Amino acid sequence: ILGGGELQAALAKGPVVVVLWHEFSLMAPVHWPLKHGQLCSLRDTSPIGMVSGAVQARFGLDPIAMSAKMSNRTASREILRRVRAGKSIGLTADGPLGPVHQVKNAALDWARATGCPVFLYAYATKRHKRLKTWDNMVLPLPFTRGVYIYQHWSADLPRRIDDAALEQLRAGLKQALEQVSTVARTAAEPAQTATTGPAAP
Repeated sequence: ILGGGELQAALAKGPVVVVLWHEFSLMAPVHWPLKHGQLCSLRDTSPIGMVSGAVQARFGLDPIAMSAKMSNRTASREILRRVRAGKSIGLTADGPLGPVHQVKNAALDWARATGCPVFLYAYATKRHKRLKTWDNMVLPLPFTRGVYIYQHWSADLPRRIDDAALEQLRAGLKQALEQVSTVARTAAEPAQTATTGPAAP
C-alpha cells in the first residue's frame, strides 16, 4: 500500500474525492479503507452500472446512480448532503463509457464543488489480464502480488473557472493519473535479483 497513511490523515479531518481511471474500478471497492471513512461511489444507470453498484455495496460502499443523459439535480443534492455528513466521493475520470483516459468534467466539477482534498487511485499486479472492454480493464489473476496507491493531487481547484483554466486542469489531472498508474506498475514489478561471483562457463 502506497500513500495509505496520507489518505488516512486526510480522512481524519473530513471527506475526500477519489479519482481513478475506469480500468482500475474492479478492485477499488476492496482497497478503500472503510474503517477510516465511508465512500459514496458514483455509478451509471445502465445495467452494467447496476451490477457494479451491487458489487460496490457488497464491499460497504454507498453507490449513487447518475445518468450522463438526464438531469441529475436530485442525485447531486443527495451527494452533497452525504458529503456534508462526512462521506467521501469516488468516481472515474473517463467513465462510464470513455473514451479511455480522456478526463471528463465530472471529476473536476465535484472536486471544485465540494472543496474536498483530491486523491488519485491506481493498482497493479505482477500477474493480470486485460479484459476486452473499452477501458482494457485490469483483472488480477489468482495467487499474485501487487500494489495499490493513493496519491494526493495538490492542484488549485477554484469554484469559478474559465474554459482555458478548465482545460489546463483537465490536462493536469490526466498527467497525474498517468503518473500514479506508472508508479503502481513500477512498484509491482518483480525485483531484479543481483548475482555475484564469476560468470558461469
